[in-house]
Amino acid sequence: MKNILFALFICIALVSCEKVIELDLGNGETQFSVEAYLFDSFGSLPIPGTEEIPFTNLVIVTETSGVFDPFAIKGVEEATVTITDDAGNVHELTSLGDGLYSNFNLVGEEGVTYTLKVEKEGKVVSGSSTLPKRVGIDDFYSEKDPFSDFDPDNDFYNLRCDYTDPADRDDFYLWRVYQNTSMPDTGLLIVNNYVSDDLFNDGKETYTTFFQEFFDPGDTVTMQMMAVEEPVYQYYLVLQQLGIQGLGATTPGNPPYNMVGDGFGIFSASSFDTKTTVVVAE
Repeated sequence: MKNILFALFICIALVSCEKVIELDLGNGETQFSVEAYLFDSFGSLPIPGTEEIPFTNLVIVTETSGVFDPFAIKGVEEATVTITDDAGNVHELTSLGDGLYSNFNLVGEEGVTYTLKVEKEGKVVSGSSTLPKRVGIDDFYSEKDPFSDFDPDNDFYNLRCDYTDPADRDDFYLWRVYQNTSMPDTGLLIVNNYVSDDLFNDGKETYTTFFQEFFDPGDTVTMQMMAVEEPVYQYYLVLQQLGIQGLGATTPGNPPYNMVGDGFGIFSASSFDTKTTVVVAE
């Protein structure tokens, strides 16, 4: 009987201690998110909702929302966006609308360090990037996928890019593959982004095979090979591992950004080479 009464007492005590706790989370302060590119020549960038347009530089400024609307992203207008080189020359970028900014007179140079600054209403996000030396593509062609032998009704083709990696330095690459058109014309269709480094092929004649995508005979494919800095490589490596592609995509919470301040972002000064091939049936 005592045990029953004791158990009943515990139950009453637990019920009487129940209390509704209200948490004042607020909606959080918004932050800037920046994705920026500076090239040593005209490069085409996939801008969401627009055609492919050739740029030498492009800065995308968006604003993150609060905790109750984490996926609402909007372009930031009327920001002051500048790129300054290591000689102190300041280049102001013009708004193209929807959070896009560019300066059509600014072309990157190898070995020069550039600092990007985005300012609005007292908030500042900034970061620097040094433009690496260009690495050229030796050859770019298609080859039949060996797994096509298991599907007699369909032939699939992969892409192979041959190049010579510079010796005695760390090199990092960002590859962009475009299908069924040639650059830098408008209307490009980006297939995918890939990254690689020279950990095992420093100073060697080497190649990269793009077997993640299949191509058909007659397809016109353009390869854009960018030499980038390690922070940019690490950033895109995280996105690649998470399967996130394309400009303006929602980024994960912990990629290695190289822009800091009242926000976050990635700034890539890069050199690149481009080649186009047509997939030929074997």
